[in-house]
Amino acid sequence: VKRGVLFALSVAVFCTSVSRLSALTMYWEDPVRITEGDARFPRVVTDGKKTWVFWEEIDTKNETIELSCRYTDTDGTVRTNRRFAGPFPYSGRVPDIYSAAVSKKGTVVVAVLSGKRTLSIFASSDGGARFTEVKIPHYDEPFVAPQIYATERGTFMLFVSLGQNDSFAMYAAVSPDGFSWSEFSPFLPADSQVN
Repeated sequence: VKRGVLFALSVAVFCTSVSRLSALTMYWEDPVRITEGDARFPRVVTDGKKTWVFWEEIDTKNETIELSCRYTDTDGTVRTNRRFAGPFPYSGRVPDIYSAAVSKKGTVVVAVLSGKRTLSIFASSDGGARFTEVKIPHYDEPFVAPQIYATERGTFMLFVSLGQNDSFAMYAAVSPDGFSWSEFSPFLPADSQVN
C-alpha cells in the first residue's frame, strides 16, 4: 500500500513538472531562405562588428561548386555576393572545399581547395563586396583540408595537409594581410606527426 501511494505521488509530481515545462515558450524567428538551389556547408565568421555567412552552391549536373556569401553592413544593410568564386569541379560526392576567416581590420579571406593540387585564396578588403583571387604556389602533391584562421595580431594562418610519399603531413603558410602569402612550410609542432 505504501508503494502504491509513493508511486501515485511520484506520478503526480512528474506530471506537474512536465506541464510546467510545456508552458515555457521558446522564441525562434521564422526561417528565411537566403540561398537558391542546392546550397551546402555553411560557415559563419565575424569580426565583432559584421557577420558573414558563406556557403557552397552546387551544380550537380555539371559537377561544379561556386561560393557565395551574405553579410550585414555596420548600418544593418544585408548584402549578398553570389558566386564570387568558382566554378570548381568535383566528382562523386559533393566535397566541403573551403574555410573562411576575417581579421580585426575587416579583411575577409576564403581558402578554397580549387583542384586536386590547387589551392586558391580569395580576399576582400571592402567587406565582401569584391574578392580578389590570390595565387598560391602550385605543388605536385595533393592538398587536403585547407583551414584558415585570423590571428590576434590581425594576420592570417593557413593550414593544409599535403600528400607526400603515400602519407600526409601538416603544412602552414602565413599572410600579414590576406593578399600576400608565404610559401608553405612544415608546421613545426606537427612536424614529426605524419600519417
